[in-house]
Amino acid sequence: MPPAATEKQEPKPKPEPKAEVEVLYNGRTEEFKYHPAETVKELLDKALQRFGVVQNPHLMSLFDDGGSELADDLTLAKAKVKRGEELVLRQSAVKGG
Repeated sequence: MPPAATEKQEPKPKPEPKAEVEVLYNGRTEEFKYHPAETVKELLDKALQRFGVVQNPHLMSLFDDGGSELADDLTLAKAKVKRGEELVLRQSAVKGG
């Protein structure tokens, strides 16, 4: 006998695979897993925590390998962050004044 027609089984969306990116700070490199839909700010917060940045964390930003600052409100996909890329965590000239 077939299952009752009242019970629908919708396909679950597949979660995006987590990619890895490297973040360099003060001579140390750490790998971070991320989703392309995650914001730059979310990755920045993870990096600040892992590197133990406690002094003026609000002045820090992530930069790509070309030296361009990544806008905190962009998703990592929109910021064109790619798997295996190396980002740099350092003080932002804009945030610092």
